[in-house]
Amino acid sequence: MSENVDRLLPLLLENRELNQKGVQLLQKTHQQIGKKSDEDRSADEWFNMGYYAQQVQQYDDALAHYAQAVLKNPEFEAAYKFRAMVCIDTQEFDDAEYDLNKALELDPAYTDALFERARLYHEMDQDDKAIAELIALVEKDQTFSDAYALLGSTYEKSGKYKLATEAFDKAIALEPDNGHYFTQRGLAHYFADQFEPARIDLEKAQKITGSNHITQFNLALVMSQMDDHIKDAFRNFEKAFKKAPDMLNHFYEQSGNVERKRLDSRLQSIVKQNEEKEQKEGSQFYRLQLIQLLERKLIEARSKATR
Repeated sequence: MSENVDRLLPLLLENRELNQKGVQLLQKTHQQIGKKSDEDRSADEWFNMGYYAQQVQQYDDALAHYAQAVLKNPEFEAAYKFRAMVCIDTQEFDDAEYDLNKALELDPAYTDALFERARLYHEMDQDDKAIAELIALVEKDQTFSDAYALLGSTYEKSGKYKLATEAFDKAIALEPDNGHYFTQRGLAHYFADQFEPARIDLEKAQKITGSNHITQFNLALVMSQMDDHIKDAFRNFEKAFKKAPDMLNHFYEQSGNVERKRLDSRLQSIVKQNEEKEQKEGSQFYRLQLIQLLERKLIEARSKATR
């Protein structure tokens, strides 16, 4: 095993975010390993290749490389766990469950595998199982911010908005500069019809992470419910779809049934509310533009989701 693999492996096993030098080392190591024959690669080298492929979303390659890692070392619990992560992201849930059970058979106290099993349950809309797993995790480790955040997301998806907000509060207290946590809490406020707190959280998230199609779409959702912000809502939706024309299509294809139906219902409700205002109050340019944009995007996303 090369020196670079030795240096990288502890960071990869913990799934840490690599700095610029770490990313460069990962790329260099991947190139070095690629020059070796399949037979000469160790389990750790196959794992390194799988991790690299996973980061660049070459999921078929990642699955194949992790499979080689566990063939070389059948007790490589991290390779099972990381392969399960890919399976969750590609919605191969049965395979993910097999791999996570295998990882936990090898190490019953493997915290990251327990977290991924909770994420699997979340994605499968088995929310009660996910919540039970996550409560057990945060009872063992009260500094596990991602577990609090996933717990909040699962509560929010289940309509338990107060519990969701409390869980996100704990995640934010642990990582106050995590824009993703503010986004999630903002969406919990939004689906609880608390639009002003939602706007504050989402604007905070945008300051932390920068303006992108996701932050713009989320802000547009909130502003579309506020009478004085219809122009802002349309402009944010417009910018979001300009940057990522297929973002709604991808969400409909990849999200669980509960989350997809909930967003679809919200977007349709926004269209209906603004159509009713058009009839009562007369035509407004930005309101009409908002209606037309969302109707077009809804038709497109629904048609692709049913193929």
